[in-house]
Amino acid sequence: MNILIIDDQPKSVNFLRLGLEDEGHFVHTAEDGREGVLRATTRNYDLILISWILPSVSGMEVCQAIRVSDIHTPIIFLTAKDYLEDTIIGLECGANDYIKKPFTRGELLSRIMVYEKKGQKNSEREYSLSDITIKMSSYKVLKADREITLTRKEFLLLAYLVRHKGEVCSRVDIIREVWGTDYEYDTSIIDVFMSNIRKKLRVNADDKRLRTVRGIGFIADEI
Repeated sequence: MNILIIDDQPKSVNFLRLGLEDEGHFVHTAEDGREGVLRATTRNYDLILISWILPSVSGMEVCQAIRVSDIHTPIIFLTAKDYLEDTIIGLECGANDYIKKPFTRGELLSRIMVYEKKGQKNSEREYSLSDITIKMSSYKVLKADREITLTRKEFLLLAYLVRHKGEVCSRVDIIREVWGTDYEYDTSIIDVFMSNIRKKLRVNADDKRLRTVRGIGFIADEI
């Protein structure tokens, strides 16, 4: 994989570079946020690792700038932050995942392997649920032919549920498949995203199309 590291700490960059290059990955680096945005938006990468704290432009702003440029490359935040609220902010601004510092080489490689395996699977597919259509290749959601704006994580969560239409999706499976990790926090983070999705789609909590299954998870189904 071609991997871009956006981090201003030489020791951290060297640790990441050595571990990734030993596994056969091609590593590119940027020392600050502005350079990171420039590289990410002008070259093709398979994965981007961003430090939360950067000089000139924050990691969160870098992530937002990349997504505004309509680039869907997976992004993993490297952060020492340990609060649920910070995690939600990071995911809402377009990141796919986060890894908390300090982390081991094995932990990093296992996270990266998830995205390496996923590749572009399902990229050209479309899914439907009643009057809701999900276009995977363009990251668009339509309801009755009207486009609904979702964040990247909201889109991926909705797409996962609709792909498994008629099946109860457990919270553990959702965290593993949508977030690409065995999440450390309470899975109530899913409820935050589900609430946002329902509001945007104007679907209430009792609607059969997106229903909570108490004690288990969620199910998407036809009316």
